[in-house]
Amino acid sequence: MNVILVTANDQQSYEREWAHSERLLAHLRCLGCRPGLVSIPQNDPDLLSFELRESAHMLHAFHAVRCGLACREIARKTRVPFIVSCVGSDIYIDLLNPGLQGLLADTLLSADRVVVPVAHMQKWLEERLPRLRTTVVIPRSTEKRVPVEPLNRSQFGFEPNHRLLLLAGGVRPVKNPLFAVKAVAPLIKLWPDLRLVIVGPVVDHEYGKRFQEAIAATPWVVFIGERPSEEMPKWYQEAEIILNVSHVEGGSGDVLEAMALGKPVIAADIPGNRAYIRYSRSDPESSTGLLYFTSSAPEGYQRVHDREDFAELLRTLLNDPERAIRMGQRAAYYAKSELRPDLEAYRYWQLYREVLGK
Repeated sequence: MNVILVTANDQQSYEREWAHSERLLAHLRCLGCRPGLVSIPQNDPDLLSFELRESAHMLHAFHAVRCGLACREIARKTRVPFIVSCVGSDIYIDLLNPGLQGLLADTLLSADRVVVPVAHMQKWLEERLPRLRTTVVIPRSTEKRVPVEPLNRSQFGFEPNHRLLLLAGGVRPVKNPLFAVKAVAPLIKLWPDLRLVIVGPVVDHEYGKRFQEAIAATPWVVFIGERPSEEMPKWYQEAEIILNVSHVEGGSGDVLEAMALGKPVIAADIPGNRAYIRYSRSDPESSTGLLYFTSSAPEGYQRVHDREDFAELLRTLLNDPERAIRMGQRAAYYAKSELRPDLEAYRYWQLYREVLGK
């Protein structure tokens, strides 16, 4: 089977998605598949070479909008099947966008299979596209990347006594970093050595401007900006607690990688986090992370996040580092046993065979 995996070459996701696709490629080859990997900027089908189009038995797009639209056009011209793997924002946000809704819906309905990383997304998608009957749930895998050397804290202005809370991801509305700034602020009086570290590019410039204005007078917030993908394990390892405050997720790569390294996570209680983080308030010693309350807003994808519950969970881990360590150990075991790249690749291999009738 010659399957071409297609990722988007853009600021939001390129390095991480390319690395994820390369891991899948390695395991697919072990299963006898002959995969290729290309990236396209700006959803431009002309940038997929003629040779690749002609040699492919199937196209596999990793993002319904940034890659799926282009792959649909190529598949139509070359008459090969195509699969779309959704990531989260392309379904929960883009499908609600009037400018994208029609074209995206047509792309999903014409795909031979639509892969989603969590069961909630499958249900949400099929409620909005009743004619869609080709969805498959394949959980996202992760990989434990142990840094060769520790982070040079002094390079970024951190003192040895600083306790780092890490929020990774692009500065844009869906990632909701302003909530983290406001929610952590009341705790600084109790722990003046806390530092909220935000790592990621400014993706939405209007939101980025508001964000920069909000943190201008908060010395305990350290905005690092975009860092190379290979450096991120150093940040996960150096942080005491990893945060996720997104409105929607399909399975945050930062959260999953941090869990694989055995780091404690506090995340928004949204379907994309709930699918990977096991949390029980009645049995905390079984939890692989903590989820704070959120509730749906009247319209759109945004949710209402509970600052008090977030702060209470954060206080719990700051006051009990041993509990945080145990929780991180459970998270690492779960990631190692359940979120394996070879298992994800095997599920895709089975799907390819099904679509191609092998």
